[in-house]
Amino acid sequence: MKNQDPLVSIIIPVYNREKLVARAIDSAIGQTYKNVEVVVVDNCSTDNTWEVLQRYALQDKRVKVFKNEENLGPVKNWIECVKRSSGKYIKVVFSDDWMALDFVEKAVPKLEDNDDIGFAYSKIKIVWEGKPEQENYGYNIFKKNTKYLSKEFIRRCLFNGRVPVSPSCALFRRKDFEANLLIEFPNTDGLTFNRFGAGNDIYIYLKTAGDYKYVYFLDETECYFYAHDSGISFQYYEGLSKYYLWAEWYFLQHYGDRQLIRIFKAYFKVHRKLYHHFYKNVDGPVHTGYYLSYWFQKKLTSLKTRTGKVLRLLKIIPKK
Repeated sequence: MKNQDPLVSIIIPVYNREKLVARAIDSAIGQTYKNVEVVVVDNCSTDNTWEVLQRYALQDKRVKVFKNEENLGPVKNWIECVKRSSGKYIKVVFSDDWMALDFVEKAVPKLEDNDDIGFAYSKIKIVWEGKPEQENYGYNIFKKNTKYLSKEFIRRCLFNGRVPVSPSCALFRRKDFEANLLIEFPNTDGLTFNRFGAGNDIYIYLKTAGDYKYVYFLDETECYFYAHDSGISFQYYEGLSKYYLWAEWYFLQHYGDRQLIRIFKAYFKVHRKLYHHFYKNVDGPVHTGYYLSYWFQKKLTSLKTRTGKVLRLLKIIPKK
């Protein structure tokens, strides 16, 4: 690496996770890469979360804990975590998630040795509450440990190509994470993005990828997401699609790829109009984007049959 062991800030925003946050902290302080600081900011919890954090701070000097005087909302608390940190790199671990103990050690050299790589991310597993088995959820569209063109990542990100949404499975440079973590996005649906952090998360990936030629994929399961009844994604799954669409649209307007903008405009309109239908008619926890991507490809195929002018569009939208 260019510089030996640069400091990595592992930030853990937390609210009312007294029974879960210990696992996140343990995965941070147990990293095989030792030059880490663990910054935990309690967003004015009403349970015993703060007491748990204080015990960790007493046991390990690398653990720095803070408590907000009032609840800031999730996104502003992410920003507070960054403000309290000082590392060259940022690794987010949400308070109900955790990571493999060698994640930081594997990810840091990818960014430290390659100025043209925007971030390094890994495959994940979703662990469902009450189920002993773990569900593989890849992000494994890329088949080996290597860098890939950011343009390909962005296209897959926009058209549901199994790439990350949560920043909890990636390592970012501090300067990029700070610059690309936005609180709100303009929209006509009356959405307040600080409420959930949905859309804000995917924008970090999109904007960072747009600023670099490559992203790096670790073809190993290094991060674990816990799916449970009190999680935001689980509680509000149906309503989050709009947030992601508006954040993606904001990115595209500034990214400047006219071809992608034209395609996404059509996709955006279809998605906003139809996602309620899919939620009402598909049983179980599903990723609506897959259904919409399939529907959209069918529409494009129909257009191709009639006009023969959209072959290049079909290449842009990844296959399921």
